[in-house]
Amino acid sequence: MLHGSFAIDAVIRYGQDVQKAKYLGKECEFSGRVKVLDVGCGKGLQGRIIKDYGNDVVGLTIRDKEDSGAGYNGQLLDNVIYEDFLTYTSKEKFDIIWASHILEHISDISAFISSIRRNIRKGGMLALTVPAMDHNVLLAHIHYFNAGYLLRNLVVNGIDCRDAMIKVYDYNLSIIIPSVSNIKAVEITGNKIEKQIACMEKENSLFQYFPREVEYYKNWNGEFTFDGNIYEMNWKVDTIY
Repeated sequence: MLHGSFAIDAVIRYGQDVQKAKYLGKECEFSGRVKVLDVGCGKGLQGRIIKDYGNDVVGLTIRDKEDSGAGYNGQLLDNVIYEDFLTYTSKEKFDIIWASHILEHISDISAFISSIRRNIRKGGMLALTVPAMDHNVLLAHIHYFNAGYLLRNLVVNGIDCRDAMIKVYDYNLSIIIPSVSNIKAVEITGNKIEKQIACMEKENSLFQYFPREVEYYKNWNGEFTFDGNIYEMNWKVDTIY
């Protein structure tokens, strides 16, 4: 595979010990070598797979460099940054930001997405994977997502999701934004009726940045809504075992 191609691996099986990865055959063309940031890189298993395609992979973890006990300090990668992604700013923007099973552990979703916007180049690719919505509660998981709620967080915090690719499989929910374009983030808050109405109007206007395939309608209160239980949408990637 040429250095200018990237077969994104958004169907990694997540577990205590990753034995096997499913590769997505969709190739996204970039000129030259592709610079990839693997956020919350863990051991570096996924980043290593991406690197094997001829890409420059930088792992990022909040773990201490010397913390080898849990094995999540990026030991399989050559280039690892030991920082908090929420405050991280790269000198050079990345072509691809990859974050697998990280967002559900983050208290401040807005700060996480703000860091994505800050560190990805315009037209770069974003690949997010989180656990699919489940009735079983893990204390380590601060947030639970279906596809609609994850899209909502991306759009409200300033990422255009019109071309989002979505798939739920096994324990995973993946969203790929093939070409990231930032939009103006909106803070949806308000206690007084006037503020609530103003925010409602802002929220409704954001639907233009959701996937074109989303069907939405007005509820009894005049607010736009849609069914967030999306299991597959615009998924243009064939799985290779």
